Amino acid sequence: TAQRMPFELEQRQWRELQGQVAVVAESPTLKAAIDTYQAEIRRSDANTQAELIRTIERELDKVASRIQPDIVAVSDPAGNVLAVAGRYQRHWPAFVAPPTTKDGETIVTLPSGVFRRISTPLALQDVEIGFLSVATAMDLAYARRMSALSGASTLITSEGRVVATTLPDSIAGALSKNVIQ
Repeated sequence: TAQRMPFELEQRQWRELQGQVAVVAESPTLKAAIDTYQAEIRRSDANTQAELIRTIERELDKVASRIQPDIVAVSDPAGNVLAVAGRYQRHWPAFVAPPTTKDGETIVTLPSGVFRRISTPLALQDVEIGFLSVATAMDLAYARRMSALSGASTLITSEGRVVATTLPDSIAGALSKNVIQ
């Protein structure tokens, strides 16, 4: 039961985030900015290209101000990131592989941390023009939120290492790579 409660809380939060992503992905101004970028990028000079990107960034900033994400990003269909907003925007890479699962959920491990990402296609008239991704940092603040909600200590690991934990130092310090895997 103690393990099930944090899992169920996490699943509920994730479903809510999926709903937010679906709503944001229908933003007509965001889709128009991306569509304009794709239509103009090949035949425009560097100044125009920069302005096209700034337009997408402004639209993402509006989204970020409403939903307060760790990361909200727009990428082209190949995964090239066009614009990023959110608290961790400086940490997001220039390329993130498009989602491969039906629900668009992936774990992204970067040198700066681990992120749980949900992505959804951006489409205009059934033509895919890119992806909208929202990611949550799986950091100490996240571990503390999960502990507060569940009343249990939280341990977040990735690739055999501790990313964040609310376990007492004496226990966390005893966790070896063999125990984690």
